[in-house]
Amino acid sequence: MNASSAGAFAPFELPLPRYADNAFEPLLSRNAVRRLRQVQQAHVDTVNAALREHDAWLGQTIEALLRRSSEMPAALKQVVLTSGAGHANHQFFWKIVRPAPLLDPSGPLLTHIVKRFGSFDAFRTVFKDAVVGLGGDGWVFLVMDPANAMHMDVIALPGDASVLPLGKAGLLVCNVWRHAWAGDYANPEEWLEAFWLLVDWEVVATRHTGILAGLKQL
Repeated sequence: MNASSAGAFAPFELPLPRYADNAFEPLLSRNAVRRLRQVQQAHVDTVNAALREHDAWLGQTIEALLRRSSEMPAALKQVVLTSGAGHANHQFFWKIVRPAPLLDPSGPLLTHIVKRFGSFDAFRTVFKDAVVGLGGDGWVFLVMDPANAMHMDVIALPGDASVLPLGKAGLLVCNVWRHAWAGDYANPEEWLEAFWLLVDWEVVATRHTGILAGLKQL
Protein backbone atom coordinates (compact mmCIF):
# COMPACT_ATOMS: atom_id res chain seq x y z
CA MET A 1 0.00 0.00 0.00
CA ASN A 2 1.40 3.34 -1.01
CA ALA A 3 1.02 5.79 1.87
CA SER A 4 -0.31 8.44 -0.53
CA SER A 5 -3.07 6.23 -1.96
CA ALA A 6 -6.76 6.67 -1.16
CA GLY A 7 -7.80 4.79 1.94
CA ALA A 8 -4.22 4.21 3.08
CA PHE A 9 -4.81 6.07 6.33
CA ALA A 10 -7.41 5.08 8.92
CA PRO A 11 -10.34 4.86 8.43
CA PHE A 12 -9.33 2.48 5.67
CA GLU A 13 -10.69 1.72 2.21
CA LEU A 14 -9.63 -0.93 -0.25
CA PRO A 15 -7.67 0.56 -3.14
CA LEU A 16 -8.88 -0.12 -6.65
CA PRO A 17 -7.44 -3.43 -7.90
CA ARG A 18 -4.42 -3.15 -10.16
CA TYR A 19 -5.68 -6.02 -12.32
CA ALA A 20 -8.99 -7.47 -13.43
CA ASP A 21 -10.38 -10.36 -11.41
CA ASN A 22 -9.47 -12.83 -14.16
CA ALA A 23 -5.97 -11.46 -14.81
CA PHE A 24 -4.23 -14.17 -12.78
CA GLU A 25 -5.94 -17.10 -14.48
CA PRO A 26 -5.28 -19.98 -14.78
CA LEU A 27 -2.96 -19.83 -11.76
CA LEU A 28 -5.42 -17.97 -9.53
CA SER A 29 -9.05 -18.07 -10.58
CA ARG A 30 -11.46 -15.17 -10.81
CA ASN A 31 -13.46 -16.70 -7.96
CA ALA A 32 -10.38 -16.97 -5.74
CA VAL A 33 -9.46 -13.34 -6.39
CA ARG A 34 -12.99 -12.24 -5.51
CA ARG A 35 -12.95 -14.31 -2.31
CA LEU A 36 -9.65 -12.75 -1.27
CA ARG A 37 -10.97 -9.25 -1.85
CA GLN A 38 -14.17 -10.01 0.06
CA VAL A 39 -12.15 -11.30 3.01
CA GLN A 40 -9.95 -8.21 2.93
CA GLN A 41 -13.02 -5.96 2.87
CA ALA A 42 -14.36 -7.73 5.96
CA HIS A 43 -11.05 -7.07 7.73
CA VAL A 44 -11.22 -3.39 6.79
CA ASP A 45 -14.79 -3.09 8.06
CA THR A 46 -13.84 -4.71 11.39
CA VAL A 47 -10.83 -2.45 11.92
CA ASN A 48 -12.76 0.69 11.02
CA ALA A 49 -15.54 -0.23 13.46
CA ALA A 50 -12.99 -0.64 16.26
CA LEU A 51 -11.28 2.63 15.40
CA ARG A 52 -14.56 4.52 15.70
CA GLU A 53 -14.39 3.68 19.41
CA HIS A 54 -10.73 4.77 19.62
CA ASP A 55 -10.54 7.76 17.27
CA ALA A 56 -7.19 8.95 18.64
CA TRP A 57 -5.68 6.23 16.45
CA LEU A 58 -7.24 7.47 13.21
CA GLY A 59 -5.05 8.93 10.49
CA GLN A 60 -2.34 6.27 10.58
CA THR A 61 -1.45 3.53 8.11
CA ILE A 62 -2.29 -0.05 8.99
CA GLU A 63 1.44 -0.79 9.13
CA ALA A 64 1.98 1.98 11.69
CA LEU A 65 -0.91 0.68 13.78
CA LEU A 66 0.56 -2.82 13.79
CA ARG A 67 3.98 -1.54 14.83
CA ARG A 68 2.39 0.43 17.70
CA SER A 69 -0.12 -2.20 18.75
CA SER A 70 1.59 -2.72 22.12
CA GLU A 71 0.58 0.86 23.05
CA MET A 72 -3.15 0.33 22.40
CA PRO A 73 -6.09 -0.40 24.68
CA ALA A 74 -6.63 -4.16 24.86
CA ALA A 75 -9.83 -4.22 22.79
CA LEU A 76 -8.34 -2.23 19.92
CA LYS A 77 -5.06 -4.13 20.09
CA GLN A 78 -6.87 -7.44 19.62
CA VAL A 79 -8.65 -6.20 16.50
CA VAL A 80 -5.50 -4.65 15.01
CA LEU A 81 -3.45 -7.81 15.60
CA THR A 82 -6.05 -9.97 13.84
CA SER A 83 -8.22 -8.11 11.33
CA GLY A 84 -5.62 -5.35 10.98
CA ALA A 85 -2.98 -7.96 10.25
CA GLY A 86 -5.30 -9.65 7.77
CA HIS A 87 -5.82 -6.37 5.91
CA ALA A 88 -2.08 -5.59 5.90
CA ASN A 89 -1.17 -9.09 4.73
CA HIS A 90 -3.63 -8.94 1.85
CA GLN A 91 -2.25 -5.53 0.84
CA PHE A 92 1.25 -7.01 0.95
CA PHE A 93 0.19 -10.05 -1.10
CA TRP A 94 -1.42 -7.96 -3.85
CA LYS A 95 1.75 -5.88 -4.15
CA ILE A 96 4.09 -8.79 -4.79
CA VAL A 97 2.05 -10.76 -7.33
CA ARG A 98 1.27 -9.93 -10.94
CA PRO A 99 0.29 -11.75 -14.13
CA ALA A 100 3.28 -13.05 -16.11
CA PRO A 101 6.04 -11.66 -13.86
CA LEU A 102 9.78 -12.19 -14.05
CA LEU A 103 10.21 -15.73 -12.79
CA ASP A 104 13.45 -15.50 -10.82
CA PRO A 105 15.19 -12.96 -8.58
CA SER A 106 18.53 -11.44 -9.50
CA GLY A 107 21.04 -8.86 -8.28
CA PRO A 108 21.51 -8.01 -4.58
CA LEU A 109 18.26 -9.76 -3.62
CA LEU A 110 19.42 -13.08 -5.08
CA THR A 111 22.85 -12.62 -3.53
CA HIS A 112 21.25 -12.13 -0.11
CA ILE A 113 19.01 -15.20 -0.55
CA VAL A 114 21.93 -17.38 -1.61
CA LYS A 115 24.11 -16.13 1.24
CA ARG A 116 21.37 -16.96 3.76
CA PHE A 117 19.96 -20.22 2.39
CA GLY A 118 22.73 -21.59 0.16
CA SER A 119 20.80 -21.36 -3.11
CA PHE A 120 17.50 -20.14 -4.50
CA ASP A 121 16.22 -23.71 -4.65
CA ALA A 122 17.19 -24.23 -1.01
CA PHE A 123 15.22 -21.10 -0.08
CA ARG A 124 12.17 -22.46 -1.90
CA THR A 125 12.51 -25.72 0.01
CA VAL A 126 12.62 -23.88 3.34
CA PHE A 127 9.58 -21.85 2.31
CA LYS A 128 7.68 -24.99 1.28
CA ASP A 129 8.54 -26.68 4.58
CA ALA A 130 7.09 -23.64 6.37
CA VAL A 131 3.87 -23.86 4.35
CA VAL A 132 3.52 -27.58 5.07
CA GLY A 133 4.47 -27.12 8.71
CA LEU A 134 1.78 -24.50 9.18
CA GLY A 135 -0.78 -27.29 8.96
CA GLY A 136 -3.71 -24.96 8.36
CA ASP A 137 -4.73 -21.37 7.70
CA GLY A 138 -2.08 -18.69 7.90
CA TRP A 139 0.63 -16.75 6.12
CA VAL A 140 4.26 -17.52 5.26
CA PHE A 141 6.73 -14.65 4.92
CA LEU A 142 10.26 -14.00 3.74
CA VAL A 143 11.49 -11.28 6.07
CA MET A 144 14.51 -9.23 7.03
CA ASP A 145 15.36 -8.15 10.57
CA PRO A 146 16.65 -4.55 10.71
CA ALA A 147 17.61 -5.05 14.37
CA ASN A 148 19.76 -8.08 13.56
CA ALA A 149 22.07 -7.04 10.71
CA MET A 150 19.26 -7.47 8.15
CA HIS A 151 19.14 -11.22 8.83
CA MET A 152 16.83 -12.92 6.32
CA ASP A 153 14.42 -15.64 7.45
CA VAL A 154 11.22 -17.49 6.60
CA ILE A 155 8.42 -17.12 9.16
CA ALA A 156 5.08 -18.95 9.24
CA LEU A 157 2.28 -17.36 11.27
CA PRO A 158 -1.03 -19.16 11.86
CA GLY A 159 -4.34 -17.38 11.40
CA ASP A 160 -4.19 -13.65 10.75
CA ALA A 161 -0.98 -12.27 12.21
CA SER A 162 1.65 -9.83 11.00
CA VAL A 163 5.44 -9.81 11.13
CA LEU A 164 5.41 -6.06 11.85
CA PRO A 165 4.80 -6.29 15.63
CA LEU A 166 7.76 -8.71 15.67
CA GLY A 167 10.01 -5.98 14.29
CA LYS A 168 10.48 -7.77 10.97
CA ALA A 169 10.29 -6.23 7.50
CA GLY A 170 8.49 -8.28 4.87
CA LEU A 171 9.92 -9.07 1.46
CA LEU A 172 7.44 -11.69 0.32
CA VAL A 173 4.22 -13.27 1.59
CA CYS A 174 2.12 -16.25 0.58
CA ASN A 175 -1.51 -16.52 1.65
CA VAL A 176 -2.03 -20.08 2.90
CA TRP A 177 -5.61 -19.61 4.07
CA ARG A 178 -7.89 -22.30 2.66
CA HIS A 179 -10.09 -19.75 0.89
CA ALA A 180 -7.02 -18.65 -1.11
CA TRP A 181 -6.42 -22.03 -2.72
CA ALA A 182 -9.16 -24.61 -2.08
CA GLY A 183 -11.21 -23.75 -5.16
CA ASP A 184 -8.21 -24.12 -7.47
CA TYR A 185 -5.84 -26.63 -5.84
CA ALA A 186 -5.94 -29.87 -3.87
CA ASN A 187 -3.59 -28.67 -1.13
CA PRO A 188 -1.37 -25.73 -0.13
CA GLU A 189 1.73 -27.33 -1.68
CA GLU A 190 0.10 -27.29 -5.13
CA TRP A 191 -0.95 -23.68 -4.58
CA LEU A 192 2.62 -22.76 -3.62
CA GLU A 193 3.96 -24.06 -6.95
CA ALA A 194 1.52 -21.74 -8.73
CA PHE A 195 2.33 -18.88 -6.36
CA TRP A 196 5.99 -18.92 -7.44
CA LEU A 197 4.82 -18.24 -11.01
CA LEU A 198 2.99 -15.11 -9.83
CA VAL A 199 5.71 -13.50 -7.69
CA ASP A 200 6.91 -10.16 -9.06
CA TRP A 201 10.59 -10.37 -8.15
CA GLU A 202 11.15 -6.80 -9.33
CA VAL A 203 8.82 -5.58 -6.58
CA VAL A 204 10.46 -7.88 -4.04
CA ALA A 205 13.87 -6.51 -5.07
CA THR A 206 12.58 -2.94 -4.63
CA ARG A 207 11.37 -3.86 -1.14
CA HIS A 208 14.80 -5.35 -0.40
CA THR A 209 16.51 -2.12 -1.45
CA GLY A 210 14.05 -0.04 0.58
CA ILE A 211 14.51 -2.11 3.73
CA LEU A 212 18.28 -1.82 3.43
CA ALA A 213 17.80 1.96 3.14
CA GLY A 214 15.71 2.05 6.32
CA LEU A 215 12.30 2.61 4.74
CA LYS A 216 9.30 1.39 6.74
CA GLN A 217 6.37 2.24 4.46
CA LEU A 218 6.86 0.00 1.44
